[in-house]
Amino acid sequence: MSSWFETFLTSGTVNRETVDVHNNLALVGEIDRAYAELDALDKAPGERSIGQRDPRDAIEARLVELAAQWDADKAVFTLAPVTEPEYQAIIKAYPTPPIPQRPDTAGLPAAEAKKLTVAYGAEAAEFRIESERIDVERNIAYVAASVEFIEAGGEQRGGVTPEQVRSLRNRPHGKAQFETLLAAALRVTRGEVEVSRPKSPENSTVSPLL
Repeated sequence: MSSWFETFLTSGTVNRETVDVHNNLALVGEIDRAYAELDALDKAPGERSIGQRDPRDAIEARLVELAAQWDADKAVFTLAPVTEPEYQAIIKAYPTPPIPQRPDTAGLPAAEAKKLTVAYGAEAAEFRIESERIDVERNIAYVAASVEFIEAGGEQRGGVTPEQVRSLRNRPHGKAQFETLLAAALRVTRGEVEVSRPKSPENSTVSPLL
């Protein structure tokens, strides 16, 4: 391999994506109630007397405080592309289970054919359950491999282990947060990034990098 091409390969950069994972989800209800109060005030008839304070002021001040708490309790996950060796290691660690073979019951007595068919149905059901479990484990490992670092509480920490990702997924509201992380890991690995590419001073379009 020529030296210029080696330099070309090693000097390349990769795209990264960040995902906010909020830890104080109880605030969602408080924020929704505050906005509902504002909405009710907007629809309420009547006018305030001179010197009377606008009740919206206190609600809006509370919303500012809630927004600050919402941001303070979050962790920002930075995800980088999963490499091909990492991906292959995940597939090797969690192989696809053997696919059950449908029995050939042609010419068999009805009782024996039924027995084989029932057994096949049970094996197929077990295969589906195990396949779903394997998919979850692969996805957990995929997210763990993609997370480069996490920023929380003003500090930057290293990546996460599959066990930590599994704990996040299993906690209340965790499955939705996990799915968001997984989607980001897949996007950043596949290079699904859009950038503006002007074709001319009069016309510009947005097209994928890859």
